[in-house]
Amino acid sequence: MFSRIADNLGRISAPISVLACAFAVFSVLLSPCDAYAQTGTPAKSTDYGSRIAIDAEKLDPVTPDMIIDGEYTVAVRTDSSIFSIEKCLIKVQEGKIQATLTMAGHGYRCLYLGVGEDACMAGEDTYSEFSMNQDGKYEYVIELDSLNTAVDVSALSARNDLWYDHQLIFLASSLPGTALTKEGRVAAYRSSPASRFADGVYTCTVTMTGGTGRASLSDPCTVTIRDGEATAKIEWSSQYYDYMIVDGKKIFPINNGGNSVFEFPIESFDSPIEVVGDTTALSQPYEIDYVLTFYSSSMMQKEGGQGPGWPVLACVVCLFAVGYCAACITAKRVHRTARARRKQ
Repeated sequence: MFSRIADNLGRISAPISVLACAFAVFSVLLSPCDAYAQTGTPAKSTDYGSRIAIDAEKLDPVTPDMIIDGEYTVAVRTDSSIFSIEKCLIKVQEGKIQATLTMAGHGYRCLYLGVGEDACMAGEDTYSEFSMNQDGKYEYVIELDSLNTAVDVSALSARNDLWYDHQLIFLASSLPGTALTKEGRVAAYRSSPASRFADGVYTCTVTMTGGTGRASLSDPCTVTIRDGEATAKIEWSSQYYDYMIVDGKKIFPINNGGNSVFEFPIESFDSPIEVVGDTTALSQPYEIDYVLTFYSSSMMQKEGGQGPGWPVLACVVCLFAVGYCAACITAKRVHRTARARRKQ
């Protein structure tokens, strides 16, 4: 009897072993795994608000070898106002660019370099998790291959667990000239919005945020273009601004009376520029942070640049004079001929 039982067990042991192996394999494949577990889902087109097309075709890439090692603040163009970047600090070292993004809100759990379809299946070690700075702002660190190129970034919403795709351009034209090599300065100049305008004096719309809201700027302001460089001239609504700090440099009013007027170079249009204004209107001087934005689409030429200039005007006057003299001579000849015929 025992031998019969052994035979029966032997017959069913092989199928049981196969089933056990299959179950083990499927358990491994279907069990959660940190490297392949899905996190979030890609957002649909209906989940997005209005987006701005990002165009990097007219920009020359600026690679790490064109940037001198150091830390710099750089302007970032984004395809959506919802994905609002308050500040971006890049660190260039050993041929690599590391960007720290400071966001305006707390809506994203993490960022991924790429699109949402890849992000939801990527390992969490590829995500850039947020850290909170001393001001309570969320910061994310990502690696860049170059500036002036469109970068795909997907952000995981903390509220609805969706990956939202965005495109960013880190503008090399917003870097100070001392941060770039000669090759980098050439590339940044060719990509600078100022290079699109002829030399001359323009009016330009400027907006300002920050402060208490009591002070304002005259709008439009004046922007002068010379050799691809833009210089802004702004006038405050107050006479009590005794200096400003722009790009780390302290500048003083160019006028002696009336509302305070300042002139300073601007590295980029259509991107926020952080400045400091010191006011003496209160019981003691206060340095107040402001953000200015100059809009290239509003640029209207006042003088210089594409105007005809005095050589062209002189030629026009000469041609007019020659034409007038020729007409007078012809008229006199016709008059003399007609009078001679009447006498005959």
